[in-house]
Amino acid sequence: DVMAYARSLQSNQVTVSMSADESAAAETIYAANCASCHGESCRGNGRAGGALKPSPVNFHVRQPSSNRAWTVLNDGIPGTSMPAWKIKLSQEQIRLLVPYVQHFYENDKELTPP
Repeated sequence: DVMAYARSLQSNQVTVSMSADESAAAETIYAANCASCHGESCRGNGRAGGALKPSPVNFHVRQPSSNRAWTVLNDGIPGTSMPAWKIKLSQEQIRLLVPYVQHFYENDKELTPP
């Protein structure tokens, strides 16, 4: 019952679908612009991330909704180190990054008891 309750508190997991070409393009964009803070494998442990408060998101344990990911990538998060990428990335590049970061989420693994 406790596990079912904990799962009910989670937002609905987004199922991500990307073509191989889209995934490869998103990986390149991510590596060039996001990995220094969020880490090479999206765990929030990039070389610059340790100095940031709040810490960069670990996308393996938090999956943003598509709207939230788009807004954060486009507009940044005021009061944090997350910049607005709309001044550097095209809307198409941002569109590719949204499902790319979402696909790392591991909801079932996080809630599985040891």
